[in-house]
Amino acid sequence: MQSTAAHTVLYSNNQAYGDSINIYGNVDGDLYLPGKPSSADGSTSRQCLRALRVTDPREDRVRIEGDKDRLLRDCYAWILHDASFQRWRTQEESRLLWIKGDPGKGKTMMTMGLIAEMSESNDNGPSSEMVAKADLLAYFFCQSTRPELSNAVSVLRGLIYMLVVQRKELLHHVQKRYETAGKQLFEGFNAISALRETLSDILNDASLSTTYLFVDALDECISGQSDFLRIMTDNSLARQSKVKWLVTSRNVPDIELRLHPGLDGVRVSLELSASYVTNAVAAFVHFKVQRLAAARKYDAETRAEVRRQLRKKAEGTFLWVSLVCKELESVPSYRTQAVLQALPPGLDPMYDRMMTQILAQDRKTARYCLDILQSITLACRPLQLEELAVAAGLPGDQFNNTQGVIDLVSRCGSFLTVRKGVVSFIHLSAKDYFMVGKGQQVLYNTVAEQHSRMTYHLLHGMHNTLRRDICSLQKPGTRIQEAADRISNSSLPRIAYGCEYWVEHLQAGSRDDSTILADNGKVHSFFRKHLLQWLEAMSLLQKIPEAISAMQKLQLALDKRPDSTRVLKTVHDALRFAMWSGTGIQEAPLQVYYGALVFAPWRSIVCRRFAQDIPKGVQVTRGLDEDWGPLLQTLEGHTGGIYSVAFSPAGDRLASASVDKTVRIWDAKTGRPLHMLEGHTDTVTSVAFSPVGDRLASASRDKTVRVWDAKTGQPLHPLEGHTEIVSSVAFSPAGDRLASASHDETVRVWDAKTGRPLHTLKGHTDCVTSVAFSPAGDRLASASWDETVRVWDAKTGRPLHTLKGHTSGVSSVAFSPAGDRLASASRDKTVQMWDAKAGQPLHTLEGHKAIVSSVMFSPAGDRLVSASHDETVRMWDAKTGGPLHTLEGHTDTVFSVAFSPAGDQLASASRDKTARVWDAKTGRPLHTLDGHTSGISGVAFSRTGDRLASASYDETVRVWDAKTGQPLHTLEGHTDCVTSVVFSAVGDGLASASHDKTVRMWDAKTGRPLHTLKGHTDWVTNVAFSPAGDQLASASHDETVRVWDAKTGRSLHTLEGHTSGVSSVVFSPAGDQLASASGDETVRVWDAKTGRPLHTLKGHTARVSSVAFSPAGDRLASASGDKTVRVWDAKTGQLLHTLDDHTSGVSSVAFSRDGSHLETNRESIQLPSPALSTITPGRPVQRRVFVKSRWLVVDSEDMLWLPINYQQPDCTAVGSSQVAFGFSSGRLLLLRLF
Repeated sequence: MQSTAAHTVLYSNNQAYGDSINIYGNVDGDLYLPGKPSSADGSTSRQCLRALRVTDPREDRVRIEGDKDRLLRDCYAWILHDASFQRWRTQEESRLLWIKGDPGKGKTMMTMGLIAEMSESNDNGPSSEMVAKADLLAYFFCQSTRPELSNAVSVLRGLIYMLVVQRKELLHHVQKRYETAGKQLFEGFNAISALRETLSDILNDASLSTTYLFVDALDECISGQSDFLRIMTDNSLARQSKVKWLVTSRNVPDIELRLHPGLDGVRVSLELSASYVTNAVAAFVHFKVQRLAAARKYDAETRAEVRRQLRKKAEGTFLWVSLVCKELESVPSYRTQAVLQALPPGLDPMYDRMMTQILAQDRKTARYCLDILQSITLACRPLQLEELAVAAGLPGDQFNNTQGVIDLVSRCGSFLTVRKGVVSFIHLSAKDYFMVGKGQQVLYNTVAEQHSRMTYHLLHGMHNTLRRDICSLQKPGTRIQEAADRISNSSLPRIAYGCEYWVEHLQAGSRDDSTILADNGKVHSFFRKHLLQWLEAMSLLQKIPEAISAMQKLQLALDKRPDSTRVLKTVHDALRFAMWSGTGIQEAPLQVYYGALVFAPWRSIVCRRFAQDIPKGVQVTRGLDEDWGPLLQTLEGHTGGIYSVAFSPAGDRLASASVDKTVRIWDAKTGRPLHMLEGHTDTVTSVAFSPVGDRLASASRDKTVRVWDAKTGQPLHPLEGHTEIVSSVAFSPAGDRLASASHDETVRVWDAKTGRPLHTLKGHTDCVTSVAFSPAGDRLASASWDETVRVWDAKTGRPLHTLKGHTSGVSSVAFSPAGDRLASASRDKTVQMWDAKAGQPLHTLEGHKAIVSSVMFSPAGDRLVSASHDETVRMWDAKTGGPLHTLEGHTDTVFSVAFSPAGDQLASASRDKTARVWDAKTGRPLHTLDGHTSGISGVAFSRTGDRLASASYDETVRVWDAKTGQPLHTLEGHTDCVTSVVFSAVGDGLASASHDKTVRMWDAKTGRPLHTLKGHTDWVTNVAFSPAGDQLASASHDETVRVWDAKTGRSLHTLEGHTSGVSSVVFSPAGDQLASASGDETVRVWDAKTGRPLHTLKGHTARVSSVAFSPAGDRLASASGDKTVRVWDAKTGQLLHTLDDHTSGVSSVAFSRDGSHLETNRESIQLPSPALSTITPGRPVQRRVFVKSRWLVVDSEDMLWLPINYQQPDCTAVGSSQVAFGFSSGRLLLLRLF
């Protein structure tokens, strides 16, 4: 950041950066329009208006009038009779009036006067002569000191807002786009283009006659000024006779260039109209002197002299008159004439005099005033009073309340004004005085050194203010919505500016200041002491994406500095920490110390540095990652699986296609969602950017291809012609053609600009799944379920080669960057490499355990990446075909994979509804497995809680020390997946069930095998000991339950009656009953001693997966795939309760220790029955722990937000002070809760 001006003027294409990133907000409350629309339409209309409204220009007008002197008709009425104004008003071909003049000439006053004259509701004068009743007037006041009023997007939103609130029937022009794009219509990269089209639709509405659009102070529209000028001068925007623009600005060359004389417009120069302006200023002087004379009790002579001197020296500048009169308000009457004589004419000499007066104060006061003026000059946005004290570095002990700051501001001449606690310059010319005028010389050293000094102030302020739980939220699960009310009463507002902008000032500061960026310097010290507290504060300010962006900028600033190697590592680690856990921190600020820190890799710098901040009541004894893996961030928002993902050519955006029928566009650096493209009527299967990134193509199961404007998100044209699902889409390298693959066994080539069909390529004998152009654009490759890849001449559509070798359908195809090789992915679990010219096979890449769904070369061509239904992404050496890395973390099929243009990042799309971004360079695994080598299917604590057993698909059972997490025994003997494990009541025995159709019993202390129980004829799914430990029950897919003698292993009973596999079995607390759950949708209760059936509990409408007795044995609970939990009377079999609030199937259920709650894999449910079961004396009270919506919930309180790789455990076991989770990756996570 070079300066405030340089910062705020930064604008690229349609995206506003810097200050303007924060302007896109919503108005609180409902805004009602006249009339009575239907409730549904009315609600949607209000939502659309709230999203559109960034400000109400009518309120801005009232505020500006309050800041300025009273509006005097005599000060602007001359313009009504000006020839240029009259020509603009009366001649249809004159559609633009530009009123230009130097600072302080009264342009804003004139704008407000014309609004008053032309408004139908004006009470100050006749309006019927100016505007016909059917005409519309909308206006906007730009102000560079307010970020929300200083960019083109806001100008367009303000004008549109005023038009639609006056004519509700115009709202549908906004609403039709809003219903497609949502609030993204008004935000981000593409907002200005979308708003231009919306404004055009409104202005061309047949119901409108003439529409007047006023924009005041266009020179203060910092971001997007050139874009707005193009829109304003675009003759195609609306019929020329219907729109009249009036613009005021200073004499700015860029505006002069755009508003050249050849346009259909006229100009009014206030310098060339000096006589009129002089008369207007004279009227203003008369008004001001009258008020001044009454307040100061001037005699007639003094009054006349004041009037004469003001008119003589004003030089046609209203602002000069205001500043002088403000000074005279505090001058004794006897000195009035002397002061008037000394006052210089002109604004800059006046500002020089004000600076002289500031410097003439006592040394300390003058220094404080200069600090304040410097801070206001450099600030990226207007500062609150308490923020100003920090930014200016004012001593906290002397300025610990805002009144002291207000007093100092009042001593800064008349440069500054305070309104509602916000400090800003009295006029833009005052800011210019310090930015580029003589005032710059008064401030400290160079601009870069000033920024460095301000950086020190901001860091110092944060150092003295930041603390853990700064808003006293107390509960770790408190959401940001609940925290908002506590911010104003905390110390956070005083450092809000510093938290958000300190890196901006550091970037603009001096590069030679080694004390700030060097190892052990200010930044290093800040991160080591306050990183977590800063992230907490940024969460409370709802600025986590900005925190990530700030650290990315800081990382670039530190890169390649030889004296900053350690701080660079610290910042890099902090960035990984924030990207990894930012979602949870933004949701609940205190999770930066809980879920984020507790689960951070144990070797990470953040974890080691802030170990003392880990909550005392939580300890992870096993299962943490050792270091940061390749996963950078997870993009969440789709409501269905994601089929495809693609980077933009610049690498700044990422597009994803989903089962939810939408395409989403994301900021690839911060993960912030940018747009949601809606229009497809079925699953979107593929997405691709054009080579220059201006267009986006999507393919869908709705049999169409859609092309979108990638900047605005607006649909351009649908391509129709396929008769089945369209599975893939690709642009040619030149961007002039588009190819699509379909289940109708064809590939179609289209003109990408017009959507006209060019060729239909036929030859495949089954669904075509993928299509890709060669880098030169001369060839086209297609993959098909007919087990072949075909290569075609892309210009003529002639077939060139048919590549055979796969033994099952081919799902994806890709050319290498050089075009000499071709890679194909197949349902046969392999990737094949081919010579693209000869069509000969080169390598077969094996390693995936399921269908390979996608393949892509890196931009350098040295690596190849593949995605698979085995939930992994694999990276290969593209030359040798050797494996390099396996990226794990997705929890369902990975459908698509894409390299960033730089090749440093990798994106993957999955059925688990997430898109993930990975570091493509490191490829380190997410965690190192030193235990199970496959997924964990079950976990169980011993009765005393000192040991933990885990069952795995790797055919083993492992026993662990539950306190330390250290492995004790590996129990081997099963020959297939182990599905269930359980300790005996006294803890000396252990039983395991397996798909090998056996139950095995082990000595739990030594790990020695005791018995192998055979008899089942299909998988054994579950096993349970009786309370006395003398019996063992096993459930099986063979539709039976078997009861065994736990000591001898002898079979006692075979319980038959279920008509489908039995999934769960459990003894009652007394051991006299046995309950079983089955795929036949029933629960059966048996006499445990005789095996006699007692009850068949019917009511579920899907598989019953789990069953549990209450602690007293009087109730029985069952969980089912029908999304319900049912509670039964265990003695009579009568249904007591049906709990049907679940949104998906329930797989497990258990009663809490006191019987008051049911713990499911989804949530903890308080039971309606008031009766509690008796707690056995002396037994520890078991804490209620479960996972719900990405949270670890302890005793109904959200305690730990779970990062993405800990969110979906496959099995859970809870002890008195511990909880264990088993994952499909083989990870065993063990937590102690004190």
